[in-house]
Amino acid sequence: MKTVAVDDNVRINLIILVLAVLSIITSFIPQWHLWGLDSVGVLFLPFRLLCLGLLILLAIPAIGSNIGTKFGDWLYSFTGKQLKVIYAILAAVLVILFILLKSNNHLLGDGYNLLGVIKRGNYFSPTEPLDYLLHNMVFSLLGRGDNAAYQSYAICSIACGAIFLTALYYIIKNKVDLILSLAVVFCFTALQFFFGYVENYTFSFLFMFFYSLSAIRDLNARHLSLLTIALLILACAFQLSSISLIPSFIFLLLLNFPGKTKYLIMLGVILACGLLVAGYMILFSQVPLAGIFVPLAKTPSNPYTLFSGQHIRDVINIVLLNYPLLLLVVFIGTLRRKILSPFYLLLIGPGLIYMLAVDPKLGAYRDWDMLSLCSGPLLAFFIASFFLDKEKKAGWAVSIFLALGIFGILHTGAWVGQNSSRDISYPAVREAVSSDIHYTREYLAGYRCKSWASLISKYEGDNEEVVRSALERYYGDPNDTLSTIQMIESLMWAGDTTTAVKMVLANRRRFPGYANTAVSFSNVLIHARMYMDAEQICRDFLSTGMQSPHILLNIGLIKEIQGQYDSSVYYYDLAYKVWPDAPIDTQLDLYMRCIISGYDSLACSGLERILPRLDSDNRKFSGDVMNVLRNGKLAAIDSLRKVLLMAAQSAGTR
Repeated sequence: MKTVAVDDNVRINLIILVLAVLSIITSFIPQWHLWGLDSVGVLFLPFRLLCLGLLILLAIPAIGSNIGTKFGDWLYSFTGKQLKVIYAILAAVLVILFILLKSNNHLLGDGYNLLGVIKRGNYFSPTEPLDYLLHNMVFSLLGRGDNAAYQSYAICSIACGAIFLTALYYIIKNKVDLILSLAVVFCFTALQFFFGYVENYTFSFLFMFFYSLSAIRDLNARHLSLLTIALLILACAFQLSSISLIPSFIFLLLLNFPGKTKYLIMLGVILACGLLVAGYMILFSQVPLAGIFVPLAKTPSNPYTLFSGQHIRDVINIVLLNYPLLLLVVFIGTLRRKILSPFYLLLIGPGLIYMLAVDPKLGAYRDWDMLSLCSGPLLAFFIASFFLDKEKKAGWAVSIFLALGIFGILHTGAWVGQNSSRDISYPAVREAVSSDIHYTREYLAGYRCKSWASLISKYEGDNEEVVRSALERYYGDPNDTLSTIQMIESLMWAGDTTTAVKMVLANRRRFPGYANTAVSFSNVLIHARMYMDAEQICRDFLSTGMQSPHILLNIGLIKEIQGQYDSSVYYYDLAYKVWPDAPIDTQLDLYMRCIISGYDSLACSGLERILPRLDSDNRKFSGDVMNVLRNGKLAAIDSLRKVLLMAAQSAGTR
């Protein structure tokens, strides 16, 4: 096998070794928040050290060259048919891993939101038209059950992985190169998309990658193929952000035009396409364009700017996570010169600009997938550079691919392993969020903390983090009613009744016309046995002229606790009068208890009101009870009370 100059070979292996060393070091120091590399900490320490030892050996010129030569000779000793079998086995193992290590980390990106959208039956999204349509079709075929939405994403994800491996087989004709190409693939964490991942970037990554390879072939053949056009259309139809490929497409379209004319036409077409996309976004997606990009200057509500420390750290982490091989481009002259050619700049540059300029409003760690846009084109660039280019100078030592493969297993394997377990992934997400400005009161008055607190309250039950997030949102915007409620309720869930009561008393007069606030505040005070204050909050709300059945129920509960049964049943009955859809069993139970306690008149009026909503058995029973109360003698009524009391006691002991 041909080898590149020793200095380049050594340089590549040293870069890979440095990345591996940095990964292992940061895996022990999470406070560095270098999440682009530190997920390697989920792997067993002996395995990490074994990989590091192998990379050290490969970085030593004499040893690395010897190992590479022997491994290359071993590979070339197989026949073409045997190499095909080896690749088939490797591909099958990978597909099995796609299934076994499915991602359970739906907190990354908009995972839970997407599952909810599919469950609601949404077939269309302006930014991902075909993606929603396809997932909803699979969701319907699976019976639209509780788990069908996730299964839809999982099936599509794993199928994309199988398609990726199959298509790669037909593209790379030399089967030794095909097997070695997997080492490059492993270095891209976009491989996570094939592990049952819940996001709308899986199909777009697949089509962007194969568009890029097809476009590179068209470039070498100096013509534009129908396959390239079809792949671009599919990529954009599955994810609108794939329009970042359009400049490279226009370059191919104008490939045979004279130099200056070509670039002038290209500039005009790109501007026209940009205006069309902007108009489409404004008309159909209802996304404010100004809110998409990281601002240049700080504002009172947003310190996250293009040159802020947090954004620079995010960019570094995204590069280390998604595009670690960019370091090869920086330090290896042949790759650097190649990527700086007009076509590759247009193929890869827009995606990198997107990664730099777009604001990951969930936080870059959680939006790593959105910022992986350039993964497909970059992977295609390396595959083409290492295996498809026919230039005589483009031979590469096998030791490089051994090093890339080891680093890929270490890097991408750790990322996949981390996300396959909720027990491992949630602490990692929480650690990243704790240092992310998007989840503080400084960013949009803590607005992101609102949804974050709701998510982890529902799916993780992490009361401590819920309280932290709720307090950040509250102090960011104390006038937000729902945030105030969320903050106080989260304190109660965490068992901090004392602080919850203090916050209620501090805010009790700030939201007089909001029923939900009055209900939440009074619930806290009832729990703290501060009945007079709780009742006053309820009455302050009623004094506005508004009514709420839950406020009336809370007053009824307070009266019942205080032993004021006349007032208690009065407020319970009043609550159900203004709440026609109240649970019918609860109402029936109230009026039966009224009969037991001698509130016959109230029981009769209540039963008469709810009679149409009762099932046939309860309707007949309630009708008979009303007849006894209205027409029966005292003995019959007393007998009825005793029967109901015995039934209530019997139900209470079960």
